Amino acid sequence: MAWCQNSNHQKDLARETYFAGRYASAFSDQSVRLRLHKFDQRYGKFSIAQLVNGKSNLPPAIKEDSYLQLFLSGRSGSSADQVEEYWLELAQKASQAGDYAISYCNAYKAGWDIGAASMAGYRKALEMLHETAHRAGWNARAAVAKAHLDCL
Repeated sequence: MAWCQNSNHQKDLARETYFAGRYASAFSDQSVRLRLHKFDQRYGKFSIAQLVNGKSNLPPAIKEDSYLQLFLSGRSGSSADQVEEYWLELAQKASQAGDYAISYCNAYKAGWDIGAASMAGYRKALEMLHETAHRAGWNARAAVAKAHLDCL
């Protein structure tokens, strides 16, 4: 949608659409699988690449977004590592606060936002999913996470 908006000279609307899509899993982006749009793969997602490429035109509210900062900051290390750590930290904080639903969602994003950098990253995410689901009393979700953990 943002690509079309941009093509129709609706730059501000396109930027807002890309920003709204920043949390969409890279695994849901058909352009990644089919490679319909060329973009710098270090960003993991087309929407993030578009925002970074237009960073000089980003308003402060977007530029200061903590998630987008992972890509704008130019920190060393892979984006996958940084994204994984970001979501795991948020998952841990939510778990400590007793908000297991948020913790579970963030743990899921740690592994499946842009993908973990290594199998060890998936292990961390699955361990947090298992622990959080267990604490929440979600037996089926805990069992699914455990089954996946046992396969690693």
